[in-house]
Amino acid sequence: MKNYTIPTVEHISVAEKHRGMKIPIVSLLCLVLAVPLGYLGITKSGTSKSKRTYFAMAVVLVIGAVAAYPSMQISIGGKAVAHQITQEDAAELIHSLMKNVYRAFDFREEEDVYDKLAVCVTGDLLTDIYLQSRKSLQIEQAGGAQAKVEAVEVLEAAAQESGTQKGAIDIRTKWSAAGTVGHWGHIHTRKNVYDAIVTIAPIEGVWKISSLELLDETRVDPFST
Repeated sequence: MKNYTIPTVEHISVAEKHRGMKIPIVSLLCLVLAVPLGYLGITKSGTSKSKRTYFAMAVVLVIGAVAAYPSMQISIGGKAVAHQITQEDAAELIHSLMKNVYRAFDFREEEDVYDKLAVCVTGDLLTDIYLQSRKSLQIEQAGGAQAKVEAVEVLEAAAQESGTQKGAIDIRTKWSAAGTVGHWGHIHTRKNVYDAIVTIAPIEGVWKISSLELLDETRVDPFST
């Protein structure tokens, strides 16, 4: 037990840039105030000084609206849109979620495994993966093979709107998982490459895997570059 390190499983929050339609609220507010001030600066009867003051205030507000536009925005709606997710974003999401799944299997108690899987997996898939983990644990306790994934690398990833789940994203991806397999005192290094369609959904501000369709699985040389 003294050599046991507690695995880390983290929530993968939905990034602000992926949270639905963005509204430049500060810019809109500045423009709403600038229009009447500009109108007063042009049409108000009175001294030239007062007109210039109104007009100058309107100009300052317009400049403020332009300056605030890139950063001072809020998102309306929590639905993620596929075209907002670049290939780099998709690869990062798959890497983080798959790493969480593999780390969940490193926990030793069944309840802990389920709780950690629930951080990154949802729906029927959560039950399926959990039951698979129980079967693996029973094999391990009987003296059978024990596997531990040590490295995950995403090779390809591309996002599109899910064709089966409303509000979800399908990511066609390839990733490799490298690690060790222990069996009756012998330890072997293994590396597999997976090709799959991984469906992810934003649930309460957190990305979770809701479906996984495995298209291909290939064992490769773990020492190849």
